[in-house]
Amino acid sequence: MSHDAQQTAGDEQVSASAGIDMQHVNDVVLEFDGASKPVCSALLRLASPVFDRMLGSGMQEAQQGSIKVEVATPGDFDLFYSLLLPGEWSPDLVTEKNVDALLGLSDYYQVRFIKKGCEKRLLQSPVTKARLMQAHRHGLKEQCTRCVDSLAALLTEQDLVEIGNASPELLLQVALAVRKQALTMQRRVDELEPALKKAKTCFESVQSLTNNLSACTQGLQERPGYHGIHGPLREYTLDRENGDKLKSIRDGIHAQLSRFKLPC
Repeated sequence: MSHDAQQTAGDEQVSASAGIDMQHVNDVVLEFDGASKPVCSALLRLASPVFDRMLGSGMQEAQQGSIKVEVATPGDFDLFYSLLLPGEWSPDLVTEKNVDALLGLSDYYQVRFIKKGCEKRLLQSPVTKARLMQAHRHGLKEQCTRCVDSLAALLTEQDLVEIGNASPELLLQVALAVRKQALTMQRRVDELEPALKKAKTCFESVQSLTNNLSACTQGLQERPGYHGIHGPLREYTLDRENGDKLKSIRDGIHAQLSRFKLPC
């Protein structure tokens, strides 16, 4: 089948889904590199201010009845054009596979509802440096902010150089985000400083009490008859003076740990 025959079949398939006889409304031809596509000028002008200017009175495209398309392949434009037909648009038709092509076309021809659908899809995609630069290039503010906030702390020096070469404005936005995150982290550290000092003091107190307990235990172990089951060991452990000392150490450890509500 020739290319023209395939194109006609494709137009008939699109028209059937939209309930429109394309043969009666097509009045302009889009010229691609080695291909052409008949389209409805009224549909293009309603959807796109760019096409509206091209097809305005006195413009060369209007006089010749043809428009040169250099920003898309015939296949990508077929999909783009099909979404302009009455009743055919749905955000669900924008997928991971076609979002880049549709975004480029909708931005170039200023078709806002398709561009918004592309941003909605991209907001569900993983954040990468390429997505960040794409969002800035096409003016996707929400997606750009999302990417900047997610990547600010992860970008390398080489990444920043590449971003700066592509867009000094975007580099400034990233730098401000990095600074904001650094200040937030510093404030958090400042907020935690009193608690950290308190924890350090508690640790040192517990460590000191533990050392005292170890010394007391060492004294017990060195007492004659410690390893026996009866006799001197029982008498030593029941001794009031040493019993008070052990109780004091234990109470001190309890007091320090209770400041943090930790079980002892």
